[in-house]
Amino acid sequence: SASNDDVLKADTDCFWWAENNEWFEDLRDAMDHIKDSSSKTGTIYVNGGTYTELDKGTCGDIYIHFTSAATITIQPFDGQQVIFDGKGNNYLFWFDSADVKVTFNNIIFKKGHATYDGGAIEVNEAQVTLNNCILTENHASDYGGAVSVANGGTFVANNCQFLNNNAYGFRKLKDKSVV
Repeated sequence: SASNDDVLKADTDCFWWAENNEWFEDLRDAMDHIKDSSSKTGTIYVNGGTYTELDKGTCGDIYIHFTSAATITIQPFDGQQVIFDGKGNNYLFWFDSADVKVTFNNIIFKKGHATYDGGAIEVNEAQVTLNNCILTENHASDYGGAVSVANGGTFVANNCQFLNNNAYGFRKLKDKSVV
């Protein structure tokens, strides 16, 4: 488990891949290193703060379309608050492969906006679990204001809050999708 001493060593890097003891400036880079590892499994600890789309001045771009085989857990360092904020411009995460398994713990997903489905998160074939997360003020022009699940994807939300999210409609589950 990561400690606050590790956080102080971060400098400009915000994402720590625990199993490889390696820091990254960009969440996508950390995820790519995990998918390229032999185990394809890892936990990414995130420094406390608000992460926005194309925020290269500080840490990382959160507008992420991920399609590679990997099992990834993303969570804050103990006691820190992490917010992924799309500022109403883009979705935050799109997981698009049956080989993708992602778990988010204690994260706030805010103001994601999708032109089509899944304002904060789109789950297409993938498996996504949220634990103790908040999804707020997300919007989709079609379906799934906060989350859209399609094509056999699986989405589980444990002890999560969905606040003020909106979309055009509610998608009926099809093709073995599970919520």
